[in-house]
Formats: sequence, C-alpha cells, structure tokens
Amino acid sequence: MKHLLHIFYDSHHHNRPVYDMFEAFSQFGDISSEYVYFDRDGFFPEKEYVPTDRGHYFTNNGDMLPWLRRVFRQYNTLVFHSMFNATAWDFLAHETNIASHSVWVVFGGEIYEGLEKPALERLELMRATTKNVKSILTFTQQEENIVKECLGRHNAVGRYVYLQDWQPKQLEKQLTEKSLPDSFKVLLSGKKVALIGNSGTPANKHREILEALSQNQFNGLILLPLAYGAHEAYRKNVVDVARSFFPEAQVVVLEEPVTNDIYRTILSCVDYYFFAHERQQAGQHWMAALATGMPIFGYMNGASSQHFLELGFHVGDVMNPNLSEEFLSDFNVNVDHYRHLFSLERVHDLWLEGLQLSI
Repeated sequence: MKHLLHIFYDSHHHNRPVYDMFEAFSQFGDISSEYVYFDRDGFFPEKEYVPTDRGHYFTNNGDMLPWLRRVFRQYNTLVFHSMFNATAWDFLAHETNIASHSVWVVFGGEIYEGLEKPALERLELMRATTKNVKSILTFTQQEENIVKECLGRHNAVGRYVYLQDWQPKQLEKQLTEKSLPDSFKVLLSGKKVALIGNSGTPANKHREILEALSQNQFNGLILLPLAYGAHEAYRKNVVDVARSFFPEAQVVVLEEPVTNDIYRTILSCVDYYFFAHERQQAGQHWMAALATGMPIFGYMNGASSQHFLELGFHVGDVMNPNLSEEFLSDFNVNVDHYRHLFSLERVHDLWLEGLQLSI
C-alpha cells in the first residue's frame, strides 16, 4: 500500500472531483490518500466531505511549508495539483529532498502565465523545481513540450486525466429542479443553454464566441461563468458585449463562486459547450461534455481540441459553430468512446504509472 499526500490550492470546484476520484481508486487496494488544502482566505468547503483525520488546512506558507518538512517522509509521494503558489517554486527549488519525493501535476495556467515575460530569478526557480521533482504530469502534449523546451525537463513527462461521475442531462433533472439556486432557475425554461468559456479570463475569447453565435442566430440562453479569474472591468465588458449581441433576458451570468455540487447542477442544464482557449484549459468541462455526449466546440488549433481530436472524439469549431441536427447528432459517439478510454481502471493505472509507484 502506497500512501499519498495531495496538495491543493483554492480551485475549490476542482478539488472535490479529484478527491472523489482518488477515493474511488481505494477500491483497487494499492494506494491511500491524505489531502492538504491551502487557501489564504480560509474558504474550505472541503471540510464538509474530507474525513477529519485525512484533511489538513493552511492559510499561509509560513505554517504549511515547515509542516511539510516535518511530515513528508511519512508519505510515499507528495502530489502538487498545480503550482500557482509562487513560494512553492522557491521551496521545491531548494528543498531537494522534498522535491525528489514530489510530483507536479501541471494545470497549464502556471506555465503559460509563469513564462509570460518572467523575471530571471523566477525562471531559474521554475527550472530548478522542474529538474528536482520526481515526476511531472501534463494533460496534453503541448504542455509537455513547454516543460521540456522552456523549463529544461530532461526526464520523461507523464500524462494524467481527472474523472468525475458526470451523468446524462435527463438523469439529473430531478436533482437540478431541487438544488438549482433561484437566480439560475431560468436555465430550466426549456431553451437551449450555451456555456461560454469556463472563467472570466480573456483566454476564453468571450467576444469572438458571442459574435460567432450571434451570426449563427442562436436564440437560446447564454451562460457566462465569470466568477473566477476575472478583473472587474473585463467582467463588466463581457456582460455588456453579451447584451449587445443578445437580449438581456437571454444572458445568464455566474458572478460569485459556488460549491462544486451547485456548479455541477448548473452544468447539468447546459446543452452546448463553447471554449476558444488556445492553451489547455477547462479540462473538466471537456470531460463532462465528452462523457455525456453534449456538443462541444473548441478552438481547432488549441491544445485541448487537438488532444481530443487525436484521441478520436467528435469536436466542433468554436469560431464557426455548426448547429445543424446532423452535425450535433455525431456527438453521441463520444459517450461510448469516453467510457472505453477513461474507465476508472484505466485512469487508475495511468496515475500509478505517472506517479512512478511500484505496486
């Protein structure tokens, strides 16, 4: 039995499905997990579902990092799910014993943002950490290329997948009607719902998607999840642009963070996913769409679109969305393909390989 310590930051809507997946892995009898959650604001919804004896919570590096020094040898591997904490780069660049005990799971944003005109000192810390860690896992080939070419990783880079128990829309209808917040009850009106991006960052190219849908004469609801990653000015601009293309009654905005359960309920109302990211982003949304056969449109030259097209999935062009019944019906093939590629056993084996655990 191998014992893992997972280290998460404040992507709370992401943290629950990862926890559920690793708990599901316990049925294979070869790994067990404990969980660290770091959030400077002290918002820890994880306390509601993580057993008290397996959850550890920190609001500052001054407490968490000394604690890691004391306990890291109690675990076979430390798994850093993303590296957005700038101090963590410094820590793992110098704490070589801990780094050699650690795996970095690349979300994407930490390298795209971190390598955008970085200070030389930061770049050196990133390269040292990249060299020091035992293993690195990326979601797509594009991130692997960046880690190798820009950060000097010479050892092999593995792959990862996060699973979530996504159910077809019709099976969640009863749950949705009971648990959907009142401000989002309009999503149950019977109109088609288009999800535009996964956050409030400009990487979502909100204007371009909204314009493409307007030209396509889309007459359903526009759902804009802007609770994460948005500066106030950009968020306001996105909403104004949406209302310039569509009547105000058609535009639904998620402006405040919600729990993972509520977000899943909101997503259960979605009929189309539109993602224009060039880099890997919104991985769980992609998996949700593919698992349920929902139509998903991506940027054709983007990392995620290329990744899933190469795996044999049906993907639409977000900049030229084809909403014909014939094209949309082809998304149904994604369900069986997803079940084949991403069974729990296959994903479990992929993680064991990536974490370099000899069971």
